[in-house]
Formats: sequence, structure tokens, C-alpha cells
Amino acid sequence: QCPPQWPQSRLALLAGVVATVILVGWGLSHLGSSSPVPYQKNGRWGFADSSGKPVIPATFTAASPFQAGRAVVAKDGAYGFVDENGKEVVPLVYDALNPYADGYARARVGDAYTFVNEKGEEFDSYYFNAFDFAEGHAAVLDHRGWYYISGPAEPTKPVIFIEAYSFVNGLARVKLADRYTYITPKYLNDPSEDTKPFGRYQLATDFAEGRARVTQNGRSFIIDKHGDEVK
Repeated sequence: QCPPQWPQSRLALLAGVVATVILVGWGLSHLGSSSPVPYQKNGRWGFADSSGKPVIPATFTAASPFQAGRAVVAKDGAYGFVDENGKEVVPLVYDALNPYADGYARARVGDAYTFVNEKGEEFDSYYFNAFDFAEGHAAVLDHRGWYYISGPAEPTKPVIFIEAYSFVNGLARVKLADRYTYITPKYLNDPSEDTKPFGRYQLATDFAEGRARVTQNGRSFIIDKHGDEVK
């Protein structure tokens, strides 16, 4: 016995309903999104508006979502920024480029790192390694060791660390000569201050949700932002 056949009119109605649901769902997912979104065509990337209409041609080999009106794009391994009209606001000349953080974008030129401001101007200094800006500071590495910068100008007397990491909720994990600890930005202005309430730890993680795991005297435990053990 053959399966029942749907009338053509009912099939057409069903197809219309399905198409409408798909379009409505797609529209809702993009509702309120004023910035173009990346799309891919023939192996290249461009940007489309909330209706799916291309507004920046698919000419890039890589493209990231827009943040604050700018997007990182690449052509054949060279990275830069474009604005929402597709204009290059930072030339595609970098070997790697991160989105802006605190007004500066971390860029890599060969094996060296630097930063670019929102005008596309590079810092004068280059570093062996660097982290993105966070809470007004970026940890960078040169021949002396790790230290923090707060903008294009180099600090006159930087506090040097064996390791240094990004600030999270006012605290940064660093490694001194005698193990890991945590500092506030005030320590950078006056390193004679003690790092209390934090001790020295053989191992330590960055803070996350107000907690960090440390190892002291061979024992691993959790501390809060006051340096107290969390039971």
C-alpha cells in the first residue's frame, strides 16, 4: 500500500510556513545588531548587515566580529583594522593583531610585539612578549624582564618581575625572586610596599570570580582577594 499523498496546496502552504519560521528566527537572532557581521563566500570573508545583505565585499582571508566600530581583518597573512564602511583605519601590515582593549590593540611584527592606538599609531617600543591591556596596564617583556606599561610612554623606573600577568579585578599575579604573589597597581608606584595580605607561593593561578588556587609549603588551597584561605 502506498503512503498517503499530501495535496499540492497543503505542501505549498507547509513550505511557506517553514520558510517564514526560518526567516523570522534568523531575523530575531540578528535583531538589535547594528554592526555588520562576518560572512564567507568562495573561501573569502566579508561583512553583511542584519538582513544578510553584503555591505563589505568578501575579499579577506580572515575577519573577526566588529567591536566598537572596528574589526580585525587579514589579507594573505597581513592584519589590520577596517571600519563599518570597509575603510582601512589601520593598514594591513601586521603579522598578528588583537582587538582593542583599553584603547590599545596588541600587534605582532615578526617576533616582536607592540601596540597600536585608536588612531593607528604604533608605540615606539617593541617587546619580546606582551599581554593585552587590562584595567589600564599591560604586562610586557624586554631584555630586563617583565614589567607593566600604562600607555605609549615607557615608565622611567619600571618594577621588574620574573613573570607578570594581567590585572583582574585590581590584582595581578607576578613572580618575584622568591616565588609567586599578587600585587595591586599601587605596588608599581611604590615597590617598597609589602605584598601583604598575600604571601609567597610555589604555584599560583590568576584570580577568577574572586578566588585563586595557590601552593605554599607543598600544600595547595584556595584563597580569596584578601589572601585568606577559603575553607
